[in-house]
Amino acid sequence: MTARGLPGIIGHATLPHEPASPQDGIVMLSDSAVLATTLRSGQNPWPSLNAWRASGGGAGVPIETHIGTEPYFAREVPLATSPAVSVIILRSRDEAFGSYDRVKTAALVALLVVVVAAIWGALTIVKRQL
Repeated sequence: MTARGLPGIIGHATLPHEPASPQDGIVMLSDSAVLATTLRSGQNPWPSLNAWRASGGGAGVPIETHIGTEPYFAREVPLATSPAVSVIILRSRDEAFGSYDRVKTAALVALLVVVVAAIWGALTIVKRQL
């Protein structure tokens, strides 16, 4: 299995509603080893599933971590229990919040339009009364 094909395989096999994108980091861990990863050499913060869980991670318990200087959210998707094998999916915090930032920008633009319309309407009413 190549690291290049790993995000697509994991996305189709485990996350049908939220597939792993090519920008996500993927780490496949067993109790004692890294089985596969899309991270560059030296970037993986967990040498094993036990280390992941010792850092506060767990199935259904996303954590925030750093890869280099960039913050990521990491969550576990268990694949097997005996032997324990899980995939840790890392998503850049900026990428994870990107859609919320767009909604926030759209809401601020809409608010600005409403404020300008209210001021224009108030000025129009005042001019008519003079």
